[in-house]
Amino acid sequence: MDGIILVDKPARKTSHDVVLELRRILRIGKIGHFGTLDPLATGVLIAACGRAVRLFPYFSRYDKAYLGRPSAMSARTVPRASCSPGASPSWER
Repeated sequence: MDGIILVDKPARKTSHDVVLELRRILRIGKIGHFGTLDPLATGVLIAACGRAVRLFPYFSRYDKAYLGRPSAMSARTVPRASCSPGASPSWER
């Protein structure tokens, strides 16, 4: 199988976790991704399998872009998702 796969990466999974899962599901060893997403980020992870991995050099010329959506939060500082509940973010310690 050769081609490009678009994956809706959930939070808390690394890009490598997604590649491993694709390898297991598709039973293909030659799979890679076009750029790492932060484990806490959700979004489209572009993967290639088979001969399509040859496209990596063409895509690496371009910068990645992230789109975010601000949300209304209270006036207090909210710890990041990677902090344990009730813990202060590292910049407040």
